[in-house]
Amino acid sequence: MKRALCVVVAFIAATTVFAQQKRAFTIEDLYRVKGISDLALSPDQRSLAFTVSTTDLPRAKRSTQIWIMNADGSNAHALTQGNADSSPRFSPDGKEIAFIRENDGDTNLFLLPLGGGEARQLTHISTGVSDPLWSPDGKWIAFSTDVYPECNGDDACNKRIADRWSKGKLHAHMADALLYRHWTEWRDSKATHVWLADVESGETHDLTPGTDDYPPFELGGPLQYAFSPDSTELAVASNHDPDPQSSTNNDLFLISLTTPKASPR
Repeated sequence: MKRALCVVVAFIAATTVFAQQKRAFTIEDLYRVKGISDLALSPDQRSLAFTVSTTDLPRAKRSTQIWIMNADGSNAHALTQGNADSSPRFSPDGKEIAFIRENDGDTNLFLLPLGGGEARQLTHISTGVSDPLWSPDGKWIAFSTDVYPECNGDDACNKRIADRWSKGKLHAHMADALLYRHWTEWRDSKATHVWLADVESGETHDLTPGTDDYPPFELGGPLQYAFSPDSTELAVASNHDPDPQSSTNNDLFLISLTTPKASPR
């Protein structure tokens, strides 16, 4: 894996051309450097998917596409042509890649067949998608999204409330508890929930309704939810202490995927 990553870094560096004479390193030089991230290994360990980000400094635009290459560093090429594609994830059988694409401010899951063909949009939700995870049997993809708990999984309701916040005459943020803002993003009474997408039909539903965050806010680290090996349960971390802002007491909760509307236990 380290060798493959070094090959990717060398490949990206080789695509950047600098003048031969000695001179000061400029902001233009910095933005000519391409960035790579989201390295994913195929199930057969023969291929690597990753993202390549480029910057158009005069236009102040940044674009990110998904690339793929052989594990030995050969045959590197772009898989997608979108402006904001991220989080490539190989399906368990290695025949598809799931990824997140941003269009007009909305982020949703797309599936791209590696045998040829166009990417198809899997989810159509207004709250956005992050951290996709395939189930071992390839039938489901779990992801996290920030929703309004009172909507109880109704995306139309989430969109109405979001539009009221963003398009209303009153531009304000209200909070009655701490943890009301993460970096530059206001929570505005939203909660992080884990949702499940059916790979065949594209249907989605909320696995963790309520006001608690599943999973809680994390400053990096591994994904905080995982499927059981037989794909019948999902384990997810959550903090149910009365004052989660003063506690790091995360517990594990199990959710049955074979029982309709099962509550986390």
